[in-house]
Amino acid sequence: MPTTIRTLCVMTLCLLSAACSSKSDLPPLIEVTGQVIQDGQPLADAVVEFYPTSGKRSVAFTDEEGKFELLYDKDVKGAVAGSHTVNFMVPPKTVKKIDPKFNDYEKKQAEQRYGEPTPIKYEEHVVVDKDHTTFTFDLTKQK
Repeated sequence: MPTTIRTLCVMTLCLLSAACSSKSDLPPLIEVTGQVIQDGQPLADAVVEFYPTSGKRSVAFTDEEGKFELLYDKDVKGAVAGSHTVNFMVPPKTVKKIDPKFNDYEKKQAEQRYGEPTPIKYEEHVVVDKDHTTFTFDLTKQK
């Protein structure tokens, strides 16, 4: 019996250390917020994607006021520092929000049910650093 308890303790410690190390494996992140406007109005339910020159993208959905807060990972806010290309997609008007926490299967199901988001032909290049953390994008400029 002591061997079983010892084994369980070792397994628990391994799992805890793996869970802790995943957070520490993240690159330095900067919290990024902003707003998306189109035709003078806040753009709700748009997908905002920040693609760094190297590293993983960050993504957000705009709320009813067109405001967003980037997520690097499911529960991790922010984006890597540096130059980013920013892209936007707008779901069809009947679409409900597709949660960025959805896995690929859930996203596919939501897209099949509500329609696939449509890319907006608007791309902007920004720099994310400690002095540049809030952005406003006016998508009207690209029409």
